[in-house]
Amino acid sequence: MDKILENRFYTYQIDDKYFYYDSITSVISESTIKLNSTIERLKHENIDTIKNNAMKEQDIETYKYISKLEKLIKSTDYLCDNGVQFTRKKAQVKNLADDTKTCNTLWLSISHTCNMNCIYCFGQGGNYGGPETMMSKETAKESIDLFFSKVDNNTKRIKVNFFGGEPLTNKKVLIYSVDYINKVAVKKGIKVKYLIDTNGTLLDDEIINVFIENNFEVIISIDGVEEIQNKNRPLRIEGNSFEIIMNNVRKLNRLNKKVTARMTLTKDAMRNFKKSVFELWDRGFSYIFFEMVSTSMSDLKVTGEDLEEFRQQLSEVAEVTYKNIISGIDKEVLNLTKKFDIIHKRNIGTECSYYSPYTLMFTPEGEIYNCFWMFGKEEHKIGTIKHGICKSVRDRVYKEDDMCRACWAKRICGGGCLCKEITHSGEKEDNFEVYCNQRKIVIAEVLKLYTKLSYENALANICG
Repeated sequence: MDKILENRFYTYQIDDKYFYYDSITSVISESTIKLNSTIERLKHENIDTIKNNAMKEQDIETYKYISKLEKLIKSTDYLCDNGVQFTRKKAQVKNLADDTKTCNTLWLSISHTCNMNCIYCFGQGGNYGGPETMMSKETAKESIDLFFSKVDNNTKRIKVNFFGGEPLTNKKVLIYSVDYINKVAVKKGIKVKYLIDTNGTLLDDEIINVFIENNFEVIISIDGVEEIQNKNRPLRIEGNSFEIIMNNVRKLNRLNKKVTARMTLTKDAMRNFKKSVFELWDRGFSYIFFEMVSTSMSDLKVTGEDLEEFRQQLSEVAEVTYKNIISGIDKEVLNLTKKFDIIHKRNIGTECSYYSPYTLMFTPEGEIYNCFWMFGKEEHKIGTIKHGICKSVRDRVYKEDDMCRACWAKRICGGGCLCKEITHSGEKEDNFEVYCNQRKIVIAEVLKLYTKLSYENALANICG
């Protein structure tokens, strides 16, 4: 069987309506129970067999449907050749070493230290396996200058993300960087979108004012309900990280600042997913983003058995998200709603920055990467502020995974996080498959939610 054809379509049902999604064309079509069952047969039967059996059994309806599918498949065969659906992703592999000005996203890792001791931290306590370091003002300025040298003069908008470690342990450099970026951006006529990834425990009035004045998108890492948060993300000194965060969220809410929660789903956190989402919404978070933990620790690692319960809980959360959107309530799960635009515009998901010519990430020492998962790994470094972008970056060639090429979710997923695959504790065949299946569960809910909202004409304010 042709693996791409075998997995080309995804069929689903919403109430008494049937639909199928075509992963090659990215089109959602209304269907029937008979058509969907015919599509499902393609997973274990070829088209000719289905047609011949339909003729023998005088099954006119099945013959009509399989003929329709055959025509669709033949008319789009060229898209399947050599993974053409990933052309846009391959096109990202451009030459940053030359003077091509393609950048629009700056990440400043201003602190490789942290005041927390998260039990699964991929950054090894915030220092990524190296010494605890803070970015100096001089390094910040050189990093910002190098980034702007890669920004085209016609660029109207850039994105700047502060992270670490815990970026608020280096508050002075954060404030300095914002002031300097603003001055450069004003001269160039560029608008800046600021973000910060923080553990949310070190906010004070001064930094909150910076967030408000510069319209920061504030993303706080919190794993859910109090018991799970304090277990997974304890402070290095004694204290209740959950309550500290909630006090700071209340301060932000009083100033009309919407806050996003970034949840890391361990085994326990996944079992409490629905409860955690609802509580965080109730406690003042507007948006939730979640990702599965990357670890080899058996008591934390999510397994295939954990995914079925997660599927049911996510379905219930998606239903509430649907009601919130219809009612104009700003309480969303971004894993669901952020992918609407990909479907709407029939694009290809490209959330992975590893091959991107648009993103530069700087460490406190001024080393340059395309992905923070690779900090400290010399073979993945693409340059330094002293020597610029390394010539070897031009040799970085995108390789499509066989699992991805034959997957119905490939266009929306975009292949997921390559670096998680590389760094998944050497367990690709085991844990990366779970990571992949979890993404497919999410994308299935994305399709259902998108379809329901399209029937309500409620996508206009979500999809640009």
